[in-house]
Amino acid sequence: MQLHLIDDVPFEPDLDEIAEQIRLDAYPELEGQVRDLCERSRRSARPKAVYRIVTVDECADQQVRIGGQSFRSEALAGNLRDIDRVVAYVATCGAEIAGLDLSNYDPLSEYWHSILKEGALRAVTARLYDAVEHEHGFADLSQMNPGSANYDVWPIAQQRPLFALFGGATDDIGVRLTESHLMVPDKSVSGVMFTSSSGYVNCHACDRENCPNRRAPFLGSRVPAQER
Repeated sequence: MQLHLIDDVPFEPDLDEIAEQIRLDAYPELEGQVRDLCERSRRSARPKAVYRIVTVDECADQQVRIGGQSFRSEALAGNLRDIDRVVAYVATCGAEIAGLDLSNYDPLSEYWHSILKEGALRAVTARLYDAVEHEHGFADLSQMNPGSANYDVWPIAQQRPLFALFGGATDDIGVRLTESHLMVPDKSVSGVMFTSSSGYVNCHACDRENCPNRRAPFLGSRVPAQER
């Protein structure tokens, strides 16, 4: 199936929003550094994504075969039951912004940099969702990501077969897997998108109560949300 590349997404950091996130009011002497890093990030950032629409070949109790690659996950199988195609994707903030030299900044700049990289990643994932919905006709999109939620929901080791769906095209967006299946650059995300009328969210299967990114209540790690 055809591979689709997104590599033309502009990144425009919102200085006021970033200043609020990092509590810049407590460090007014650092405003010049923050402004400078935001501007460098704007100029250098090249967030990217690669995706393809793949068929669901098999979906049993815990075994799913997508685009010729095998995955083992009860929750994934439950979410993809009666679904014949999904969107597999990898998106990243990009090596350009990730590789910015911070040596001339305050040590707090590592935190600022992390927020800027997250912003670049959000910019490209927003474009990705728009393409999937409006160019390919998907609606009511949900997603699952290896390694998100509780460790056994969709194990992070299954990044390998997911990346195999792209036949090396992840190199085109500068993303690689480490031996422990983490993505480099760090502000990258991979997974599958699928139609879900119930709106599955990874948080449904994550019991980390105090997670700052929680978007939905924990409902249990073994069964997908639409079956409750």
